[in-house]
Amino acid sequence: MIAVHAILGFITLAVAALLLIWNGIRLSKGWTSRKSFYQILTGLLDLQVLLGIITLLLNHRGGIWLLHPLFMLAAVAVAHIFTKDSRRPAQQLTGYIGVLVLLLIGVWAGGL
Repeated sequence: MIAVHAILGFITLAVAALLLIWNGIRLSKGWTSRKSFYQILTGLLDLQVLLGIITLLLNHRGGIWLLHPLFMLAAVAVAHIFTKDSRRPAQQLTGYIGVLVLLLIGVWAGGL
């Protein structure tokens, strides 16, 4: 289960980076398309939360490692709140940057 969570985690990290680039280009060019594809990111993050809970229950770890789920839950919250198409472009871009930063910190914390 840990391997599945880790592999899907790196896929999620790559998708977050690609969506940050896509939305940076889309918003800087002033394209009128409202398609930020945030549903892909939030769907992957929600799946990761489910797999993470299962992994945590099967392989309980404590200590400083608990920063991993905290940062990842923060990333999920930021993604759900700030990356919606109904948000202003600056808020969306800030959301994508926040999600990517939180994911990178969470991956680092998961390796502790």
